[in-house]
Amino acid sequence: LSAVGANVTLFAMWTSLEDRAIDLPGNLNSALTGPSGVIPAGEFTVEAWVYMRSNTQRTVFSEGTAVVSSDSRVYLTTHTDGKFYVRWGTSESGVSAEAPLNQWAHVALSRNGSGTPQFFLNGVQQTISGGTNSTSAPNASGPFRVGVQVGDSSLFDGQIDQLKVWDKQLTAAQLTVSMHSHGDRGADGNAIRGDATLRAHYDFNSFSAGRVELNRSGSNNNLTYGSDISSTSVSYTHLTLPTKRIV
Repeated sequence: LSAVGANVTLFAMWTSLEDRAIDLPGNLNSALTGPSGVIPAGEFTVEAWVYMRSNTQRTVFSEGTAVVSSDSRVYLTTHTDGKFYVRWGTSESGVSAEAPLNQWAHVALSRNGSGTPQFFLNGVQQTISGGTNSTSAPNASGPFRVGVQVGDSSLFDGQIDQLKVWDKQLTAAQLTVSMHSHGDRGADGNAIRGDATLRAHYDFNSFSAGRVELNRSGSNNNLTYGSDISSTSVSYTHLTLPTKRIV
């Protein structure tokens, strides 16, 4: 920081962030719950790093309700065969890729403005086997949740990190940048997608005594920890990410 007369100059430098992940043991009290309205209507991308100890009926995130089968909801889970299974509004389908076990993988579910979904595993698009276009937002009476399916089922067993929700559909190239970046900018300081808003960003880097996981994008969509999550749940070093620091 320097000042000459009335002028103030701020210098930004890029440094590294030791990133941590949250460990979820696969029970309902370890899930995280937020508000509704995190995932929008129309375009979106939800991405995260996952380390799965089990890939049979395990949910990374969900939002919406399941009172009737036609309820609009969005989720990323796995089926009984260990393959990913996704829903993007009022339509759902299986994915060709099996969820990797006991290793870190990056996953992303997205939808374009016409309601067509895409699923990426480690930045590579995978085949979604069926379903129809759907642009609807998740049912407003159902909250955004991490580690549990709509209806309190398919509980996640493993670790989750760097979960981001965007209001645009990211390309494979943009996801490749985002998965190795903290926030909405890459290591070069440029926006990952200039016209996109990062609606939510949960980095799981620290345990709050208030039992709240802050939304690092600053838009109040915070998560509340389940009762089985403690300070030891976020003590696992995962990545080293570039982040900007003002000096």
